[in-house]
Amino acid sequence: MAENIRMKDIADRAGVSIASVSLTLSNHARISAKTRAHILNVCRQMNYQVNPVGRALSSARKLSSGKSYLGTLALLECEQRFEISKNNAEVDKQICLLKKICQQYGYKLDHFVVTDSCKEQQALSRIIRSRGIRGVIVYGFNSDIHQWALEWDCFAAIAIANSMTEHFIHSISHCAHGNLSEAISRITQRGYCAPGFIVGQSFQQHYLTEYVYSTASLKLKKIPPIQLDFSLKKSVWRKQALNWLNRHSPDVLISNGNREIFDMLREENIRVPEDIGFFSLDVWSLRHLSGFFKDHTILFEILIDILHGMMLRNKIGPPKNPYCISLSAEWNEGRTIRPESS
Repeated sequence: MAENIRMKDIADRAGVSIASVSLTLSNHARISAKTRAHILNVCRQMNYQVNPVGRALSSARKLSSGKSYLGTLALLECEQRFEISKNNAEVDKQICLLKKICQQYGYKLDHFVVTDSCKEQQALSRIIRSRGIRGVIVYGFNSDIHQWALEWDCFAAIAIANSMTEHFIHSISHCAHGNLSEAISRITQRGYCAPGFIVGQSFQQHYLTEYVYSTASLKLKKIPPIQLDFSLKKSVWRKQALNWLNRHSPDVLISNGNREIFDMLREENIRVPEDIGFFSLDVWSLRHLSGFFKDHTILFEILIDILHGMMLRNKIGPPKNPYCISLSAEWNEGRTIRPESS
């Protein structure tokens, strides 16, 4: 950080008031986009960076003056994903956990749905800024977030996503790609030779490709993966799933639809694991399931820690070199696949 550079120096060089500089660095909506860009350009020319210690102390003073939180963060979810997952109890639990961890760090979390309308996206951006929100979390993968008409230059942003194509903002996720390969390999060691891949619509295409590649390389029975829309009536997607099961006769299912698929098997009197095995890509709170346990608490803590640090250092806007943090999952033995032979 440049020595002895004060807000007054920035204000004098930019020809604005000290208050304008302060509001700009705080991402306040009162400052116009033109003035904000001008002030930030002067900051870059003078090599000025916000002192993270000073910002932290400022936040602490706000807390001591009566506020019970440091600020508010925005959780953004695209409309398509929201419609798919809005009745998913596991997703609701994850969002509740994220809100809880935000509170532990001193933040509130406001949840917004991002539509496909450019005008509505611009309006949403103004709403977020008017609330003084500087930190944004994009929930779930969306390959077009760089096209959202948000004022990205006004926010520190990070995504809860696992993308091989979107490199616009920092992201953090569990390593679903490697986990899938490991899952298929370890399942075959239990004597399974016809794994079926049955997942929800939100699952990314390249994981379906990984499933096909992994089963082919191990010379397992070729079973086409199926994606189900769990937002449809239960009778509709269940009919699709049962037709697929009867047609291809997998001996074990790999799925991210824990409750939906597992409940379907039970209600259809299909015994697990006697008649068919069930392997979950994220057992979450259902530890009786065999599969991978992904510690969302650790993931969310790392995410908030990164975002908090970005805001303290005033690292606003899309980074030149976005990084992707991938966390490994742990094996959960459960009771829904054959036990390991002794």
